[in-house]
Amino acid sequence: MVSQQVEVCFSIGRYNGRVLCDVVPMEASHILLERPWKYDIKEIHDGFTNKISFKHNDQKIVLKPLSPREVCEDQIKMREKRVQEKREKSETPKKHRKKRSETLEGKSETLDSKSEISEVKLSGIKSILQEFQDVFPKEVPRGLPPLRGIEHHIDLIPGASLPNKLAYRSNPQETKEIQAQVEELVNKGWV
Repeated sequence: MVSQQVEVCFSIGRYNGRVLCDVVPMEASHILLERPWKYDIKEIHDGFTNKISFKHNDQKIVLKPLSPREVCEDQIKMREKRVQEKREKSETPKKHRKKRSETLEGKSETLDSKSEISEVKLSGIKSILQEFQDVFPKEVPRGLPPLRGIEHHIDLIPGASLPNKLAYRSNPQETKEIQAQVEELVNKGWV
C-alpha cells in the first residue's frame, strides 16, 4: 500500500536525475524506472537487450541491466550484509548487559539487565492497571463462552417487508431470562 511519495536524486555513471518514488514497505536496493520517468526524457528501450538509452546534456546515456553473474554477486553481498546486521543486533544486547552481584542472606546472586527490564515493564503494566481500574473487571471469566449453534434462523428477502413482526418476538419467559442475564452483566460492570 502506497502511503507516501518522495523525490529521489540518483546518478548512474555521468547521468544525474530525479525520480518520484512511491514509498512501500519492502526491502529494495534497486530503482525501478517506469513510465512517468521515461516520459520526461524521450528514452529508447531495446526490449531484446533490455537497455535504455537517452540523451542528457547532449550526451548519450545507456543504462544496461546487470548480467546474471552480477545479479548473483549482488544477491550474495546483500545476504552477507543482512547476516552481518543480524549478528550485530544479536551482539549489541550482550555488550550492553550489565552484570552485578548483590548479596542476599550471604548468597551472591547475579542479575542482568533483562530482569531489570522485566521489572520496569511489570511496574509499567501495574501503573496502567491502576490508572484504568474502572475499565478492567474484578472477576474475569475463565476461557471463552461455549460455542452455540444457530438458535433462531429467519429467512429474509432483501427489500421485502416483514410479513408478521409478532412471530419474531420471543416468549415472555425467554424475555425475563434475557433481562435477568443482562442485569447481572451490568451489575458486574461488564456491559
